[in-house]
Amino acid sequence: MSSTLPAGPGQKPAPGAVFDLGVSRLFGHGDLGDEGMVSGWAVPEDNHNWNDGIEASFVLAVKAGGGALELVVEGVPLTGETCPSQNITLYANGFRVGFWCLNEGGPQRLTARIEPEQVFWRGKLGYIKCVWVMPNSVRLSEIRDSTDTRQLAFCFRSILLRDVP
Repeated sequence: MSSTLPAGPGQKPAPGAVFDLGVSRLFGHGDLGDEGMVSGWAVPEDNHNWNDGIEASFVLAVKAGGGALELVVEGVPLTGETCPSQNITLYANGFRVGFWCLNEGGPQRLTARIEPEQVFWRGKLGYIKCVWVMPNSVRLSEIRDSTDTRQLAFCFRSILLRDVP
């Protein structure tokens, strides 16, 4: 189910993914595909999406009552000997809502609180443009014997929006 982010005069609306609170959505072909992906994403793969660049933008719309929300993203950072850590900053509609320094490989859970005033409400839908900034993104072709020229930092697996308890 697609939606659009309301635009100002003369601007084209951005695509968005509609979320029900408490329902986890999966990145990749199985669910989201490229729905909500505005810029900075590699081609969707089975059950995940990688960023491609130092910023990845994602627009979502949530069916909610207007309270504070918690955004939970699960995935795996690209870390190793030549890339010891990944710093990730999350902005929601321009507000800095999270920062993580990930220096361990393996599954990670990134959780951020989004206040009601940080959501752009139109009728019964709240719109959020999420921008993940990942300055430590690296090209595999520069650190390994690889022809992969994508600039990677984090393998996004799932995303969930829920009411703050």
